[in-house]
Amino acid sequence: MSENIGLIAGKGQFPLLFAQAARQQGAAVIAVAHRGETDPALASLVAELHWIHVGQLGKIIRIFKAAGVRQAVMAGGISRGRLFREFRPDWRALSVIRRAGAGQDDRLLRAVADEMATEGITIAPSTLFLSDLLAAPGPLSRRAPNPVELADINLGVQAGISLMFRERTIETIVELPAPPPDTVVVTQQVEPPLPEGTPTQICLATGENVTVYVTPQGDTLVGERRVSVAQLGPGVAFAGDYAAGAGWYVADEPIEF
Repeated sequence: MSENIGLIAGKGQFPLLFAQAARQQGAAVIAVAHRGETDPALASLVAELHWIHVGQLGKIIRIFKAAGVRQAVMAGGISRGRLFREFRPDWRALSVIRRAGAGQDDRLLRAVADEMATEGITIAPSTLFLSDLLAAPGPLSRRAPNPVELADINLGVQAGISLMFRERTIETIVELPAPPPDTVVVTQQVEPPLPEGTPTQICLATGENVTVYVTPQGDTLVGERRVSVAQLGPGVAFAGDYAAGAGWYVADEPIEF
């Protein structure tokens, strides 16, 4: 097999195993490696090695197209913490995220593969050159499973498939660094909410209409801050020229405070 094969390499030994197998089968590996994740030893197993930051999708496509890569694989993962600390998406990656949405790995990887396909680069299975590492069909033990064991195996397979395709929400805690010493913190004073009550118009003996609020418990709230008359006590004094012993009335009936 004589062709250039692209490798999008993450962490772990899998990228190295793939590159070694591809080279043994005659393929020239053009690799893009993620800074801080990919093992630098990959350089000795590939024809070209280009270092990128997480999120530089446009750069990956340019590198592969320049090398004539028509087929590529993804091998190895990326630490989730690095995704938040060193994520540097270019405009192409941002457009993919906007279409696919963030937080769902499977959907995002499929969207990346679709984007690369628009440039003539097909994402192939990561086992492309590693068939010898795959289990052969048939029993792996000394005997085949009996019907009861086979039913348990099938149940486990179905459970695994359902978990694999289930939408997953991953909660990640991001710790922000402390602000520098010269940071100015501006706070806003927020007034507490006023007590709730039903507004009621009452008429003073002076002929002036004022609004009080009646609570569900039967208390009366007066003034701008809606102060409880019950809390004011028996000696209530109201400001204004109508306060000199004047009576309060609602519907022509006297109100006692």
